[in-house]
Amino acid sequence: MSANNVLQPSPSAPALSRMTGLIRLFMRQRLLQIEPNLGLVRFYYYWTDSDTDTDTLIKIFTSAVISLICVDISLPLDHPIRAAMEQAKQLGVPPPQAIHHELRTAENSAVHVLAKLQSMKESNPHLTLLDVGAGSGTISVTFAKAIPDGRITAVDLNPDILPRARAVAEMAGVKNIEFQQGDAYKLPFADATFDIAFCHQMLTHLKAPWDALREMLRVTKPAGIVAAREGDLETECFWPELSGLSKFHKLAAGMMSAAGGTPTGGRQLLPWALKAGVERDQITLSYSAWSYNTPSDKKTWAQAMAERVRGGRLREAGLKSGLATEDDLEEMAKA
Repeated sequence: MSANNVLQPSPSAPALSRMTGLIRLFMRQRLLQIEPNLGLVRFYYYWTDSDTDTDTLIKIFTSAVISLICVDISLPLDHPIRAAMEQAKQLGVPPPQAIHHELRTAENSAVHVLAKLQSMKESNPHLTLLDVGAGSGTISVTFAKAIPDGRITAVDLNPDILPRARAVAEMAGVKNIEFQQGDAYKLPFADATFDIAFCHQMLTHLKAPWDALREMLRVTKPAGIVAAREGDLETECFWPELSGLSKFHKLAAGMMSAAGGTPTGGRQLLPWALKAGVERDQITLSYSAWSYNTPSDKKTWAQAMAERVRGGRLREAGLKSGLATEDDLEEMAKA
């Protein structure tokens, strides 16, 4: 977690005592597997300000820890921890599989845009930026900080993620941003509305990514820019080369393909842009890499992926398609 995401207010002694008691209770009941340092990082990240109601903070922190750590998904529906997890949804806390997405910021996921943004705002500080497929909004929020006199509009097809995105913006103290549901194939905006249109890890999941790019071009002003950053699963590497990790990589790529996506989307951005109608001399290409190498980053990624293969749509789809067996999925989770 970068320093600028860590806020300073300290919890009151009663609040800290109650939070500590809750964590100890969950650990004694073996409902959580928790790394104290990781939990404290998440706590300070979720802290808002010194005037926040103590009970609300306790709920947010408890829900954050429940979401962050691998919770026993076999708990009965009437279990109090299940109730707390439901409360987490109302508070806008992400499910475990979305936690690793919130490591993304404009600084680590949109460097190719930031430099251009800085030069553009010198002549127009009131820039408008559209983030398509914004998810939890962590990249959108850092864009908002980069252009404080501008305006960010973030859209996502999934309405259930929007409360979390709004909570992220509120906790960051960002006001120049709005979130709404939107389909990348049919953006709800007039032609030439935005100075910048941006997407990250969105096109690779689509059956016709060039159509989404064409829509982004439509809503962007003639002098504006459209920027995309997409992954390429065939360029991923890891060490040690555990069998479980290899199987997870193949499952992720296989499921993306089965859903109509493109696991090698990164290398295909150029032909996609050309198919969307962009002239070659208007396109600038670059390459960057993401590395999960710190203990906290690796832990966050591992827990999120383990949760995905132990429960939820990825597990169900993997078994149904025959791309994985129960033994395969457990080996992936343990890796």
